[in-house]
Amino acid sequence: MTMGCNNNNILEYAVLRVGGLYASSAACWEHILCRLQDSVAMGQHPIVVCSGLAGVFESLGAIVEAPGKRLHHLRSIWDKHDRLCDALGLNIISTIGEEWSSLEDLVLRYRSGTDMQSRVLASAEQMSSRIGAAWLTEQGLRTRRVDASALLARSDRPEKGAATITQRTIQSPVYGDSNLLDTSDAALHLISKFGAQSIDFESVSPQWHMQHTAEILHAALPSKSPRCGTLQKHFAASQSAVASP
Repeated sequence: MTMGCNNNNILEYAVLRVGGLYASSAACWEHILCRLQDSVAMGQHPIVVCSGLAGVFESLGAIVEAPGKRLHHLRSIWDKHDRLCDALGLNIISTIGEEWSSLEDLVLRYRSGTDMQSRVLASAEQMSSRIGAAWLTEQGLRTRRVDASALLARSDRPEKGAATITQRTIQSPVYGDSNLLDTSDAALHLISKFGAQSIDFESVSPQWHMQHTAEILHAALPSKSPRCGTLQKHFAASQSAVASP
């Protein structure tokens, strides 16, 4: 594929991969904003590919492995997103309320199976990318949250002068069995599809890391108390109501 360049001989598209510790604090998102603003100023179409927040995949994985402790892990997942939203000045309910309700429903009726497992794990990226899109928009950067599959199908292309944010994991039905989902890395596909510049958040300067290490690591610490009314009702309910199958 021939890589598209603008008039300044700069690649037309840039894919910035973020997630884990590098998407879990306000300092990280402020840096992401700067990188995106620079990219837009150069005439690029920046695409942010989001993984889940630090520790969230582990908690979701634990739910998959031990459904009997689902409420404990659900509490931890809520708090990580709540803490980031609070640091960014976002209302968590209006930002990821819909995604959270879907995750609660999946977790509280969880049954083992490849399809269910894939859907539970994918929820982490849906929530982190929604938070990122909401905050970037509030900072005045035109931002769209688009599903990675639509980008790859080119049914929804990145816009010039705007940032596009999407999830890292693509899910598609396994050939011959529509009940199973295959997963792949959207970042790799997008880089190949658009001939894009690849930017890893970890490639930022060592000086930046030294200045923000404490805040980045703090984002991964366990939480104290959730503030979700729905969760509190579930936590107060009898364990028998959500007993593991």
